[in-house]
Amino acid sequence: MTELSSKEQGKKNVEKKPSHIDGDEFVVRQKLFSLGKKYFVRDHERRLIAYCEKESFFKGGLKVYGDQSKEEELFSIKQKSLTKFTGLFEVSDTDEEVIGYLRREGIRSLVKDEWSILDSDHKKIGSAKSDYLLKDIARMKYLKKIPYRYELYHHGEKIGIYKQRLTLLGRSYKLQVKDAQEQKMDRRLLFSLSICLDSVEEKYRKIKYRKVV
Repeated sequence: MTELSSKEQGKKNVEKKPSHIDGDEFVVRQKLFSLGKKYFVRDHERRLIAYCEKESFFKGGLKVYGDQSKEEELFSIKQKSLTKFTGLFEVSDTDEEVIGYLRREGIRSLVKDEWSILDSDHKKIGSAKSDYLLKDIARMKYLKKIPYRYELYHHGEKIGIYKQRLTLLGRSYKLQVKDAQEQKMDRRLLFSLSICLDSVEEKYRKIKYRKVV
């Protein structure tokens, strides 16, 4: 039996992907006042389409479900490596077949936060880059609570934005994507990126801000 090509593997993953997570506008909310961090993903009609409880990336990874009942598993996120500056995370479907990877670009992120989005063969297909440098300087020196904003790219073309919205009960993010129907980026990678940008970047920001005199 021959191994599936990257294109065939991608097609297989798309066929298995639940259709209700294939939209273009989502809100990702991180609930703080609960036992552990919990993430809720809703579509533009405010319907819950994904749910995750953050414990540890090391302990078997994070599993993302259709809702809080945890009856329908959608995909999982596993931490493959994490250093003082970089990190690599694997996103897999329910059969543990790799959908893609998310990699924090350590050197570039010393100036502005940047993540690469990779396919199952580790080839770069997209990226997420934080907003203007002046805002980041202001965060480090004066106002750490300035909301974050990331621009999303797919094969070099800007396809959307990811904006932080501060609330009293936790953090909330709005994800807006507009890419060509025939080459849509897998939304499971974008949902996983949302969790990493909230949770993993929080760790790195503490290091960055601590070094500012």
